[in-house]
Amino acid sequence: MLTGTIPSTLFSKLRKGLLADLDLSENRLTGAIPKSFGSVAFSNVNLQDNKLTGDASFLFGKSKPAFQILLARNNLSFDLTNVEYSVKYLETLDLSHNEIYGSINEQITEASLDLSQNGSFDVSYNKLCGKIPRGGKFTPTEPDYFTHNKCLCGKPLPPCK
Repeated sequence: MLTGTIPSTLFSKLRKGLLADLDLSENRLTGAIPKSFGSVAFSNVNLQDNKLTGDASFLFGKSKPAFQILLARNNLSFDLTNVEYSVKYLETLDLSHNEIYGSINEQITEASLDLSQNGSFDVSYNKLCGKIPRGGKFTPTEPDYFTHNKCLCGKPLPPCK
């Protein structure tokens, strides 16, 4: 079991253009995710089940190659409103059980995330508000992945007022 903070130099020797996998899940890591990770081309990020805090929005982006981002069960707190999702690669996103606020960006409907196949998008147990976007391959049907937020509404949750 690992404890303490994640070193910002963890990927400093990685050659530009190479894909990296990061799995530090189920540890006792604390503090912020290093901002230097924003410039790493991750195909997989799994930091769930730790005690990480702060902003993780720099891990996202339209052109980022990550197909899986798992950040569940931490203490992350950032505004999801302007986060852009990978349009080509993203298949699984789990942000559940954090302190994430704002709304789900409408751009998620352009992402490769196919909820009718094996894709998964879980933002339950956060502080999100607003209408859940629908369109493209993003057609959520599982309410459990959106419940226990401040004021999310729209399918698969009750309609917005």
